[in-house]
Amino acid sequence: MGDRAQYRQGELLKSAEPVDGAMLHRLLFPIGPRQRAAITGSADSGTAETMLRAFHRGIAEALEEMVRAAGATGAVAEWLLLKDAGVATDMLWGSRAEPAVSEPARNSFTREIARDGDIGDSYCRSVTPDLRHRLGEHYTPGWLVRRIASQVPERGVAADPACGDGRFLVALLERGRRPEELWGADLNPLAVMMARINVWRALGRPGVIPPVSIVWGDFALGPDAAEAPPCMSAAVANIADVPQASVYIGNPPWVTWRNLSDDYRDAVAARMAGSRLNHARGWAARISAGQTDMAHIFVHEAVERLAPEGQIAFVLPRSTFKAPVGPGRLREGVSTAGRKYRFTRIWDCADSDPFTGVRMDAVVAFIDADQPHGFPVEWTAISADGSTRPPTVATLSDPDDPASPWLTSDPSAGGLLRLAPGRRWTELRARGGVNTGGGNSVFHVDVVEEHDGNLTIRNVPSRRSPLEVFTAEVEATYVRPLLRGHDVRAWKTAPSGHIVLPHDGDLRKAVNEARLLREAPLTYAYLAHFKEVLAARKEVARWNPETWYTLFRIGPYTGGCWRVVWPHSANRNLRAAILAPDDPTVPDQKVVLVPFDSQGPALFLCALLNSSVVRRSAAASAGIDASPNLVRRLILPRYESNDVRHRLITALAASLLDGSTADQGELDEAVAALFTR
Repeated sequence: MGDRAQYRQGELLKSAEPVDGAMLHRLLFPIGPRQRAAITGSADSGTAETMLRAFHRGIAEALEEMVRAAGATGAVAEWLLLKDAGVATDMLWGSRAEPAVSEPARNSFTREIARDGDIGDSYCRSVTPDLRHRLGEHYTPGWLVRRIASQVPERGVAADPACGDGRFLVALLERGRRPEELWGADLNPLAVMMARINVWRALGRPGVIPPVSIVWGDFALGPDAAEAPPCMSAAVANIADVPQASVYIGNPPWVTWRNLSDDYRDAVAARMAGSRLNHARGWAARISAGQTDMAHIFVHEAVERLAPEGQIAFVLPRSTFKAPVGPGRLREGVSTAGRKYRFTRIWDCADSDPFTGVRMDAVVAFIDADQPHGFPVEWTAISADGSTRPPTVATLSDPDDPASPWLTSDPSAGGLLRLAPGRRWTELRARGGVNTGGGNSVFHVDVVEEHDGNLTIRNVPSRRSPLEVFTAEVEATYVRPLLRGHDVRAWKTAPSGHIVLPHDGDLRKAVNEARLLREAPLTYAYLAHFKEVLAARKEVARWNPETWYTLFRIGPYTGGCWRVVWPHSANRNLRAAILAPDDPTVPDQKVVLVPFDSQGPALFLCALLNSSVVRRSAAASAGIDASPNLVRRLILPRYESNDVRHRLITALAASLLDGSTADQGELDEAVAALFTR
């Protein structure tokens, strides 16, 4: 693409109503409390925004020095430095704020580049890990980029719609792809600048603008997003101008719903309203979008826009294929427009850990458009040294539900667990434990001393909420043992903390202020000490409860009944225990529970979850995730009290729960006999 075409967009923007670059920066780089504290050391949001923009300006200035030193001048230099993109240009090159901050950022980034010369990696090292996680900026390591690039077709237009620093585009050029057949886009203007520089260097630093189109563009909202914020209109229009691709390649952003700015979240929700990915409506869509990750939207949009029989090779979270809810419809292999697509193979990168510090495992998904989806799908573990383990296969956890999570297994091991028709325990409903709505540092306490029916407690500040340590005397009435994930072992629990729980007997509602002040004045005084913090919790603003000290995700199921519990993040080491109705312990939000009115089904479910056969099935299903949806994705037999095999299992479970001499091996055999293969 020539100079004139490259500047067409900039000329259009100059004639449009001006939009402040600071507004765009706030939309693209939302700052949460943790990031705010890391940037400024305080809670001042305005200062944090100013300093972060100045930091990005410092990176841009360092890149400008590099471009000038490399000999780029005139239109080429302007293109490399993204001075042709209207509001995106203004975001980076507009009025300079906090020069005292931008200069250290520029110098630090320059030193990082001097270490290995890689722009993108230097940028990632310059940004705090927590902020990169919030923005989904984790660049793919070179070994994986090159390996993926070697697998895509060598002809036709290829595109990276979230190109970052352009490393996939460079890899395709190095494999002989014609520059005219490539385009890239990114929503971060700084990334577009880095991508242009890297592509320009890969092409030998030409004296004219390279024919590789690299634009500031929004692939998730474009090309026809009527609800896009005004400062994003050009990013949407740019995607409408790029040629249709036969191949999409890259690593789309792994950004969850809660990490988007409010305005951008609203625009994406409106875009998704008529999409097959949409799992919710109204308020639920706005706050969660069915737990959709932005990477899922990129896959769907790529399928919708591909040339006939095109292909996709994307790096995705492993949870795309293992999580039970959010990506379910993506796995079905049909787009909103009815276009079919097939997942042909998956590379599992769990052995190589390509993204240091990222909690989710990565996979590479290869997709063929206009092909009906089918199973099994080849699933192969790969490593950075080029080695692979023998391939396994992935199949649906529920053969009757094309949206169900995938299970992976060695094809020589006899297949996956199956039940006779109608025997699955579909009525199970698991829940999360008590959610403080952001008040852990107040409600979670250590009991220092017990005396005369009262307790001396001390709050436990968290890293996310560095409150003062406050010691107070309270009544024992509203303090309960608290069960955390690490407190659960197979068959036993050992609560390591306590929680202040000012709720009624059935736990459904918080007691009102007048009653709490009358019945437990010391407890009220303790909570009132933190009233400003508790009243400002986001869950309070969302649900507007009657009291400012209420807790959430709590009810009769939280206590006073038989509860099977397990840690939320224990899928690879699943372990379950039971809390009896007379046990005052309550699970926290990192513990999952299933309530029962009687002991029999509780014993049976606990036995299933602690059996080796179900543990193996869980480990094959969803990484570390053992969230409440675990009981939906596992194939579990329904409890039947008149079944002699079930009575044996519950008896063995009761014995193991009491710590007697029952044999875990005998239980494993009894549970395994309930399944067919």
